[in-house]
Amino acid sequence: MTDSTDTYYENGTLIMHELSVANSIISSLEKLKTEKGFEFLSRVKISIGRLSGVNAESLRFALESLRKDTLLESAVLEIYEKDLRIKCNLCGAETDVQQFDFKCSGCNASDYDIVSGNTLEISEIEVD
Repeated sequence: MTDSTDTYYENGTLIMHELSVANSIISSLEKLKTEKGFEFLSRVKISIGRLSGVNAESLRFALESLRKDTLLESAVLEIYEKDLRIKCNLCGAETDVQQFDFKCSGCNASDYDIVSGNTLEISEIEVD
């Protein structure tokens, strides 16, 4: 649904950020098409880290809203969330973070680096 200023809403929630991300994804895919020379995009997999700042359902809505007359128009779109994983700088253990409890599962330390789950990426495409 759009209002008179073409601002997009999903279930009453403003999704301007996800619209911008969706536009960037479409632009990236169009650029890749030009570089690699494929004609048809049949499947796109997008990985969204839990700490990326992007809402998966809102991004799906934004991509569905923008896909007409683009490379994505007939492609199968798969969006999945990637768990947040940290690596302890003290003991080296890797931990999947649950409920934003940023502590090592091995030694309970809070000195860590994020290993995954803080990015959004086009993780796979299938072309014809």
